[in-house]
Amino acid sequence: TDDEAAGIICPHFHDPTVFERFVMYCSDQAHSSVEKGAMLSAIRLRKLKSTRGFLGNYSVTAQTLRDAIKEDRERGYVPFMFLATVGTTCSCGVDQVDELGPICAAEGLYIHVDAAYAGTFCSV
Repeated sequence: TDDEAAGIICPHFHDPTVFERFVMYCSDQAHSSVEKGAMLSAIRLRKLKSTRGFLGNYSVTAQTLRDAIKEDRERGYVPFMFLATVGTTCSCGVDQVDELGPICAAEGLYIHVDAAYAGTFCSV
C-alpha cells in the first residue's frame, strides 16, 4: 500500500474500522465496573452465563466460552479479551482460570483476571 511504501506501518488492528468489531467477554457475575469500562471504551461486551460448578461457585464454563468465541467469529466479530473473575463481589464467583486460560491462549485472546475481592486469598 501507499502507507507501507512511505514507511508507515499500520497493523490491521490499528484500523479504526476494526474496533467496531471487537468483542470482549466476562461472566454475568463480573463487577459493574467491567460493563462501564467497556461502555466508555466503546467495546462490545458479551456477558456469558455462569453456572454453579467447582465448589458450588458461579463460573463461566470452558464450553460456554468456546461457543461464544465461535458464534462471534461467525458473525464477523473479533474476540480479543476475556475478563475472568476470582471472587466477584456479588456472589464470590470464581472462574476456573486453569481451564479458561488455555482457551484464551489458543484463540488469541488476552485474559485479565479481576481478583480484587478474593485474589489475596488465592495467592496465599
